[in-house]
Formats: sequence, structure tokens, C-alpha cells
Amino acid sequence: MLNHCLPSFTTLARGFVFLQFFALVILTYLASGGSQEETLGLGLEARNIQNADSAAPTQHDQNSNGLLSTENPEGQQIDLVKRMLQKTRHITRHNNRVNRNEKRGDTDLFTTLTLSPDVIQNAAFVDQKDSPAHAPSLTSKNNFINFCATTLGKVGGAVIMNGVQTQTKPACNGIPMGMIPDQEHLPSAKFLEPKNLDKIPSGKAFKVTIGLRHLVVGVFTNPEKTYLNAPAQLDPQTNTILGHTHFVVRALDNLTSTVIPDPLTFFFFKGVEQAAVDGKVFVEVKNGLPKGAWRFETLNTASNHQPIASPLAPRGSYDDVIYVEAV
Repeated sequence: MLNHCLPSFTTLARGFVFLQFFALVILTYLASGGSQEETLGLGLEARNIQNADSAAPTQHDQNSNGLLSTENPEGQQIDLVKRMLQKTRHITRHNNRVNRNEKRGDTDLFTTLTLSPDVIQNAAFVDQKDSPAHAPSLTSKNNFINFCATTLGKVGGAVIMNGVQTQTKPACNGIPMGMIPDQEHLPSAKFLEPKNLDKIPSGKAFKVTIGLRHLVVGVFTNPEKTYLNAPAQLDPQTNTILGHTHFVVRALDNLTSTVIPDPLTFFFFKGVEQAAVDGKVFVEVKNGLPKGAWRFETLNTASNHQPIASPLAPRGSYDDVIYVEAV
């Protein structure tokens, strides 16, 4: 009778295995520092980048030309590849919370249609024209939140941008410009290979190497559906813009040409989706260039392809331009 009341050895063994498995799940959760959403919230684009860069080093030191900014304000080294992936996961988690209307952190501020009084910029209440040389600034009492609904926002039959690139009409974008880096963290770029006035063989594939500073690259949103459609963001560990760079090649009549180029005329354009490795990104021009003079340009942007704003008026360009001859 007693034997029938006691669990069998097999039942006890199964229960023990289940407890071991449950404990392992709990430990894995705690070690990951968050929920399953936080562990699995890596977007497809970031997963592709992670796979592509799986062989990349996990620790980057300051290189000799000083192009790599990998230190946080405390002077600790930052792995920019890892940092880019972390921030992509963070954005995914935030979006999931907003979509679920979770009352967590500041998600309410991403769903309310009411302007918070904490962000009203009263300098825009007046035109600030204090000199005959200055033009009056447009004024607003509500941070221009309805600008695109006004006649000024409809000039030329303008359409609402809504994440889509436009070609035939002007557009009005109501998304705030967002974060602006401080003067110590303005991005910068330099062509490392080829160099200015280099001669390269025509018709042959070549690799372009771009050095970058103060830009966490590899954060590249869908350009067809999210173009200019979110504010610029800063990485809280490095205080630098989350974004990416582009490489552009344009033809010249000759190296001394003074013709002002048409921005829409280019021979090669490539948005660089990869994270930087040792402060560098690489672009391969597989078909090479025909003989002639060429202008190479970088184009650094924030994650939603928008220009990066500056906290100061007096500054240099964030980008680099060189001139190359294909022979």
C-alpha cells in the first residue's frame, strides 16, 4: 500500500531533470540582463551585420592616426562593432514597448499627441532680429509642431515626407531633428586609400578605405520607408551620433575643373551598412572606373539618412573629398 502512495524512481528522476532545466532557464535569463525580448530583439539588418563581422576583433585600440574614437567619458575602451549591435537591439526593444503601449520609462512621451511643456523652446517666441544684417527668424509658441499643416509647409504643393524619398514635389518633414553632438564629439572622415591625387588603373576593381571618428556607423534604417522619419540619436556611452556613411564617385572634365557639379549626377553611390572595424569602413568598386578625372566624396549621416546637425556655426565639414585620376 505504501509503495503505491510513493512516487516511482522514474517520476522523481523526471522531476529532477525538469528542475535542472528550469534553473538553467532562470540563470540564462539573469545572465542576459533582461527579458526574452531583450535577448532576441536583434533586428534582421543587425543580425546580418553581426554575421558579416563575426570574425572582427572584439577590442579596438586607438590607431596611430587617431581616427578611431572608442573611449567613453571615463576613458574606457569601447568596441564600436559591439556598440552598434547593442544600440540596434535597444531600438528594437523600445519600438516593441511603444507598439504594445507599455507604461514603462518614457514610452508615454512617444504616444501622446500633446506637446510636453518641458521641451518648449521659448527662444522661438520672437524673431531675434537685433541687427540690420540679420533676417528675422520664423516664430512659434509650440515648437512648430504643426508647421507642415501651414501654408509655409505646403509651398510648391509639398507632400508630407512620411519616410518616403520624394522626387517630383517638395516635401515637409514634421519629425524633430533630434540629438546634436557636443563640440568634442563632432563626426569627421578621411579617405585613407586611395589618397588625394592618386592615380589608379582604369577598368580594374579597387577598394576604398574611409577612416571615421566620432560616428557609431552601421546603424542604417530602411531608406525606402524610414527616410528622415526619426530623430537623430546619440550613443549614451560615447556621446556620438548613431548613423552610417556613404561613398560617392563623380566624374570631372579634368582635375582643375571649376564647373559646379550637379548633386544628382554621379557614377557610383554606395551606402555603407557595415560597422566600422578599427575606425575604418571599406567599399569595393568591382567594375573600376573609366579613364578620366574623378571626385570621391564621403557622406556621413545619422541612422535615418538625415544630415548631422552641429551645436556650433563655426566648424569644418564632417566629410572628406579627394580627387583621383584613372589612367
